[in-house]
Amino acid sequence: MRSSRAVGATATLLAVLAASGCGGGSSDGASSSGSTHSKPGIASGEPAPPQTTKTTRTSSAATSPTTKAKPTTKDTAAGAPGVPEPARQHTKAGAMAFARHYYSVVNRTAQRPKVGELEPLALDGCKTCDNHENTVQELVEKNQHFAGKELVIDGTEIYHWDSSSSKVKVMITEPAVNIVDATGSVVRSYDRLTGQGMVFELHWGSAGWRVAAIRVMTA
Repeated sequence: MRSSRAVGATATLLAVLAASGCGGGSSDGASSSGSTHSKPGIASGEPAPPQTTKTTRTSSAATSPTTKAKPTTKDTAAGAPGVPEPARQHTKAGAMAFARHYYSVVNRTAQRPKVGELEPLALDGCKTCDNHENTVQELVEKNQHFAGKELVIDGTEIYHWDSSSSKVKVMITEPAVNIVDATGSVVRSYDRLTGQGMVFELHWGSAGWRVAAIRVMTA
């Protein structure tokens, strides 16, 4: 993520991230290396102005599954509508696939903005997720979109694992990209930024994986 790229389409989304916070004051508890950039961060999200209407995120309590020596299919495969099969698995590989899926939806909704696609993938309280969701709504309201991908995933690995939660490290590159309006005119341009590391905190519940927080990877 650009620890300093804004995902939104208005001037309010151009404030750089604070060195100690992910998503510009997000209570997700992100930490960064302290670098700032002319673009606020896409992968961590940047606070967008409060909206009068917003699709309600599906509530999904992060409950611990019953411990079994050999989990059944029901225990190992679950997910929100549209989550691909690999990301529905209660495994390390499934957790990494889910983090990749979340960012694939961030890319899709930036290029073809549609409210309500990110919300089912996160738990209440994920501030960075709120920021991404508000950005999509902002793009929809202004009839703007990203002309290319916001990020490219360079790799994923398990950072922490237990029966009910997982932390996944996601390394990304943020390509040079423009935000354009309905006529194709460039509204804003962003430069390329490489070597960004994010940590997804994922919780497993009866409905599968959900994002609880997204934090900047510390050095």
